[in-house]
Amino acid sequence: MISNQNQSYSLLSQDEIDVLVSFLLDKKNSVDSDVMSQQSIDKLIYLITHDRKQLMNMLDPITGIDSTFLIQKNFRQTEEEVCELRFHIADDGYLNLTAWNPDTEQTLTITPDIFSDTDTTDWGKCISPLTLNRIARALSLKYTIQTHEQICKVFASVLYGDEAHPIPALHMPTNTALLDTII
Repeated sequence: MISNQNQSYSLLSQDEIDVLVSFLLDKKNSVDSDVMSQQSIDKLIYLITHDRKQLMNMLDPITGIDSTFLIQKNFRQTEEEVCELRFHIADDGYLNLTAWNPDTEQTLTITPDIFSDTDTTDWGKCISPLTLNRIARALSLKYTIQTHEQICKVFASVLYGDEAHPIPALHMPTNTALLDTII
């Protein structure tokens, strides 16, 4: 029955209380009544009591999408149906991502607001190869090595002014993640 109740953040260990008091003392001149609302206190306690990876996942809209998303959108019948992630650059220079189902020849435009309803419909002038891979993995899509290479060229060109510029590993998927998504 406890799992049906809201988690209470009102009980803290002595270490957590010490951290909270220290934080409030350090910030006492900049803390106003708005910051001290119960909701803000609960958020602060949540930050103290949860690990960093769990917090990062909470802030990442792609982690909330599961592989049945395209089935729910009536784009594919099963998860085993292989669909392709494609991109092209529009006349205005903005990047467009689409999912293509070869069985039905149906195309679905993929925009940032699919992952977060508070987001925009534009990707911008480029997208990192890592983000493309994460989208493909979240939606169970595949893409060609040519698509990967083109995304890398566009990303390097927009960010560094040269499509041949080396892209830092921070923006690249791991080899295993790339192999999982390549057709």
